[in-house]
Amino acid sequence: MKKNHTLFDLYNPLNFIVDSKIRNICEYFKDCFFKDNDLTIDLFNYISYNNLTTSDSLSLYARMLFPTFYFDIYELIVHGNLEEKEVLKIIQKTNDYQLFLKQLHNYLKQYIAIPNIEWINK
Repeated sequence: MKKNHTLFDLYNPLNFIVDSKIRNICEYFKDCFFKDNDLTIDLFNYISYNNLTTSDSLSLYARMLFPTFYFDIYELIVHGNLEEKEVLKIIQKTNDYQLFLKQLHNYLKQYIAIPNIEWINK
């Protein structure tokens, strides 16, 4: 799910992917981040009010760490559907995203034992 998807997109069977609920929410939050939305409070609220298991929380963090947003844009560029300069928007926000991941790590460690990731917490 992307931030600008409609109800039609949500119920379109061609968009249906069988996976965990965590996958969709992570993709949504990453999309929001790179569309200049402050998602920190929304994500923290999602974590707090959805009673995630330890496994769900670790999965959420792992999925937020993986840069699918970069590979999605790269794929569009390779297929000629997007100009190369669009990837610069992603690259320019990597420091902000790393800071966000550090905040997420600190928030999650209040609830679960989460492994320390050295490059995030430096």
